[in-house]
Amino acid sequence: MAGKLTEPSRKDERAMQEVRTASKSTIRWGRINFKIGWMRPYTLEKITDVALNCKNDNEVPAKTAALILLNGLMSIVLLYRILWRVLYHYVPSEVLAAIITEGKKKKRRSYRTIGCVSY
Repeated sequence: MAGKLTEPSRKDERAMQEVRTASKSTIRWGRINFKIGWMRPYTLEKITDVALNCKNDNEVPAKTAALILLNGLMSIVLLYRILWRVLYHYVPSEVLAAIITEGKKKKRRSYRTIGCVSY
């Protein structure tokens, strides 16, 4: 055998439990907590649209982070234009990068089986 099996650490168990229960991740900046949950399909479409069509490359991280934080059709429609500007002007780029990284980890995957049975 190549190596021994070892028990997972508490940190690994906690990370796996978060994945199983689909809990929200929290990113802290000062007194503000940003909570990030599973990405909804409309949010993913808007993120792709921003990445492909945004004319100013400096605004892309703030717009992407705003979409990840809002993560829903109605909240994006109502609050997106305000939130991305606030993030662009007041939140440091390290926090925006952490929000985007955490949002990429939270992509929902749907597995469908349509009348297919394998033996």
